[in-house]
Amino acid sequence: MWPSRVDRTWVYGHRGDRSQSPENTLLAFERALAKGADGIEFDVQVAANGKAVVFHDSTLERMTAGADSRRIAKLSAEEACSIVLDQGSAIPSLLEVLRWAEGNGLFLNVELKCSEDDSLRLLSAVEREIQQCASASLQKRILVSSFCFPAIREAMNRRWPWPLAQLVDKEDFDRGVHAGSPSWGFHPHFSCFEDDGALHTQGHSFVNVWTVNDPVVAHQLAQRGVDGVITDAIAPVRAALRG
Repeated sequence: MWPSRVDRTWVYGHRGDRSQSPENTLLAFERALAKGADGIEFDVQVAANGKAVVFHDSTLERMTAGADSRRIAKLSAEEACSIVLDQGSAIPSLLEVLRWAEGNGLFLNVELKCSEDDSLRLLSAVEREIQQCASASLQKRILVSSFCFPAIREAMNRRWPWPLAQLVDKEDFDRGVHAGSPSWGFHPHFSCFEDDGALHTQGHSFVNVWTVNDPVVAHQLAQRGVDGVITDAIAPVRAALRG
């Protein structure tokens, strides 16, 4: 089971520290660590050759300022990881991130970016690569989340050893979609809890909230029992949660 907070709410860097770094890169992850993050949240998707790469969008367009509009799904992992981003950064593979995380103590929130059609390929890649590369110690620091209900359900059916969390936005939350999720954890948008009430709902054992950039809101959520916040404002949110 995923470790619960002990003395305070944990802080996860949203795609690392993307305030001054290209998101989802090792540079962003290093800077998140330096700013005091307890963990990092990052996105993975499956490349054309069945390997997992760390990237949010379906195409390269936004991260290359329009210079390259190819789809990640059409590139091999090696092709994707050879593309130079801002500040000389590169798209990392999941294997590279796991090797980087081995000795630094950070917790990893791996978000699966997939549709129902490609969820099985991504699940297989992530499962294989974590088992292949991550030590037993690191595997205890890995959490997997996704908006894709079929991916979470299939991972549960496979009896994954890593805690699974269902991501929901405000619309899904209001429709009660999360109530049918079999996941252990729950990752709602912070706007889902603007009203008073318990956060640990529907039997989920942990709740991490995204994307909380206001230190005041982060403190309020911590007071109400949230286990973690995913944020773009690591240092100010971390400072707010010390009090």
